[in-house]
Amino acid sequence: MDRLFTIAYLPVCLFLLGVLINYNTIPVRPRILSSFAGFTAIMAVVPGIDWVLVGDSSTGSNTALLLMLLAVVLVGVLDGMSQGAIFGDASVLPPHYTHAVVGGTASSGVVICLLRILTKAALPPTRAGLRVSTAIYFALSGAVSLACFCTYHTILPRLGVVQHYRQKIAVLELSPRSSYAAAASTAIHEAVAATEDDQHPLVHRHSGSSTHTCELPKHTENPLHSSSHLTPDGLSPAAAAAAAAVTAAKQQKALSWQHVMAEAWQSVLALFIVYVITLSIFPGVLAEDAKVCQSLVNRCPN
Repeated sequence: MDRLFTIAYLPVCLFLLGVLINYNTIPVRPRILSSFAGFTAIMAVVPGIDWVLVGDSSTGSNTALLLMLLAVVLVGVLDGMSQGAIFGDASVLPPHYTHAVVGGTASSGVVICLLRILTKAALPPTRAGLRVSTAIYFALSGAVSLACFCTYHTILPRLGVVQHYRQKIAVLELSPRSSYAAAASTAIHEAVAATEDDQHPLVHRHSGSSTHTCELPKHTENPLHSSSHLTPDGLSPAAAAAAAAVTAAKQQKALSWQHVMAEAWQSVLALFIVYVITLSIFPGVLAEDAKVCQSLVNRCPN
């Protein structure tokens, strides 16, 4: 019984993570939103199973146990769908956002343990008290899951930093021709701006609350076709930059997960060892702790 939940949860979660690494066909946003919605629903279903199928009886039925195991399996499925998607979505942003996700993942375990300790300590250690404290615990957990759903659905897409970096990724995810055009257009505008700044550095100069504008010469050359500074290939700096951007965009390909693992195998190996040790200890420690606590209660009933 002590290991049933772990066995029902971990294999499904790891299997789905592996499948989505190789066959990542579901977009990130639906995966995350559906997972948070599923977590919220499961947090509401578990107390319902207790109230409907167990009630005041001293022992639960096999049906209640099967439904609980099914809920755990569904949690593993939803976790496998959302965990990789959340880290993938955070990887689009600067690195400290990924650090925030890792920190949130680590601190959530501490917070949820504290929540259970508080709800259990707030009520008497009777059967009725344990049932009420469990219902409060799952209600608060469901409220947190619902808050995560609303935050990701409504607030996160409106943040300026998220919009900026998602637009950059959207350009790379377009068709190759569109990517080449976008890269060339960006390079042209940047090169033109740089060329104009070099040729006329005092076109617009802000001083305090006033703006001083210098008059441009009447005959100015197009920076794209300027003959004053040509590269060895006969191209202006702007055109050369655009050509280089197009070439780089054509050569850029999406990296496979095998390539990423080969490049960062030390970090992958360290994470693998940490998870193997953690998952080897975690279920057994819970089972042994339960036996030790029961033994202590039997020895010291008062």
